[in-house]
Amino acid sequence: MASIRYNKPGHYSLASLVDLKVPCNYSLRIEPHPQFFNDDSGTFPAAVIGNIQTNSWPMFLFITFKAPTSGAVHLFKKGMAIAQVIVVPHEPEFRSEQMTDTEAINREARAQKILKKRKLDPRNQWISKDGLQFDDMYRRLHRSSKKIKPKEK
Repeated sequence: MASIRYNKPGHYSLASLVDLKVPCNYSLRIEPHPQFFNDDSGTFPAAVIGNIQTNSWPMFLFITFKAPTSGAVHLFKKGMAIAQVIVVPHEPEFRSEQMTDTEAINREARAQKILKKRKLDPRNQWISKDGLQFDDMYRRLHRSSKKIKPKEK
C-alpha cells in the first residue's frame, strides 16, 4: 500500500491494489479491524467507517484512517489486517417490529436460563484489568444455536 495525503485534517488515507466489486444493490463497508478495539498501545490504525458503492467507484480501494495522537505513530506490518470489509445492502429489506408479549416472556425466560447456566459453568473465565468478569458464553451459545433450527412464523 502507498501513502496518500488526505485533505481532511486529522486523517490520512492509504491506497491499495485491491479492487472489489459487489452486486448493484450492495456497498462495501470499511470498518476498523476488531484488533483496533483491543489495542492499548495506540499504534493500531483506526480505520474510518465508510461505504463504497463499487458501481459508481470503479477504482482501487483506499482506506481513510484517523491520524494518531500527537507524538504517536501507527504501525503497519506486512500481512497485518488493518481494517475489515463487509458487504451491506444499500436499502435493507427488513424493518423492526415490537415483540409480542409472548415473545418477550419467552426471550426473558431464555435469558434467565443462560444466566443460571453461566453461574454453574465456570469454563474459560477471566478478569479484565478493570476487574470485570468475562467468559466464553457467547461463543458457546453461538455454537449451540447452530444446532437448533429456529421456529418459522
